[in-house]
Amino acid sequence: MLYLDQPAMAGFSLAGDPQKGVRDQFTGQITLNTTAPLGNWTSREGLFANQDPQATVITTDLSARAVTAFLELWFRKFNAYKRDSVHIWSQS
Repeated sequence: MLYLDQPAMAGFSLAGDPQKGVRDQFTGQITLNTTAPLGNWTSREGLFANQDPQATVITTDLSARAVTAFLELWFRKFNAYKRDSVHIWSQS
């Protein structure tokens, strides 16, 4: 069984190195390379994925292409797992 957390920057996957930053709990906005203002209870510091939209897929079509490219490379590297059929399940 192979688990694939996709697209990058969704779930537990990150694109690139995680960066320190602050997330506003009300708006959801993430600001990288900063700290929460003293006494501000609505902001939380943490590690976040790169916020560059070019670093991840943003449509179902691009997501399908990314998974297809990954599986082709993976089966090429791990040929012993190549089968006549592949079953795919997803959770959103």
